[in-house]
Amino acid sequence: MKKYFDNICKYNKKQVYQLLKESIVNQKKEFVITINSELMMCSENNDIIENILLNKDALIIPDGVSISFSAKILKVKIGDRYPGVELVEDLLKFINSKGKKLYIYGSKEEIINKFKDVVNTKYKKINIVGSKNGYDYSDEDFFEDVKKYNPDLILVALGVPKQELLINKYYNKFKKGVFIGVGGTIDVLSGSKKRAPKIFRVLRIEWLYRIIVEPKRIKRFIKYNLLFILRIIFKRKQLM
Repeated sequence: MKKYFDNICKYNKKQVYQLLKESIVNQKKEFVITINSELMMCSENNDIIENILLNKDALIIPDGVSISFSAKILKVKIGDRYPGVELVEDLLKFINSKGKKLYIYGSKEEIINKFKDVVNTKYKKINIVGSKNGYDYSDEDFFEDVKKYNPDLILVALGVPKQELLINKYYNKFKKGVFIGVGGTIDVLSGSKKRAPKIFRVLRIEWLYRIIVEPKRIKRFIKYNLLFILRIIFKRKQLM
């Protein structure tokens, strides 16, 4: 898995934000991946995901704490963690200042509507050119919408790894736009779910808060975090 860590960007948060701002202003395109251990684990049985994570043109940003921790174990230098919620909030503020276009795909219809209400209230200059939930529409609907509306920021909330696979499928057909797989970020920003209190974020134990709030997540945590880190430790021993 070390090869994936080697492809994670080395930028700090300020540099990532500046790069994406410039891409939006200059109408360039970016495939942004906020990587966590679950996405890395998914790559093991999927060649397409493996190629996505090794794509030198993608901007792969560390999100999960397990990624940062594992990078230290492997002694690989990576950039700052930039949680998806913070990244999206920052970009919404920026495109609001420029009156840019936003497109949303995925999640449930009611959550999308709540998110749009928040955007329309807090970021009045953003032009939401379109949105579709992730249940009643197809990949082709997404492609046709993005081609039609030509948005500047495209948020895809299908969860890992569906959102990355969808973006990858059509990315080369577009000429502009910052595409981000945002997972549950829309749930948080819409107010449908609460983000972990600041003390949990400062101590880097947001995962614990999520388990406390949703105990059923414990199996997922063990599978995609604990087992992942154990594998990284074992891999480190092999490399020594």
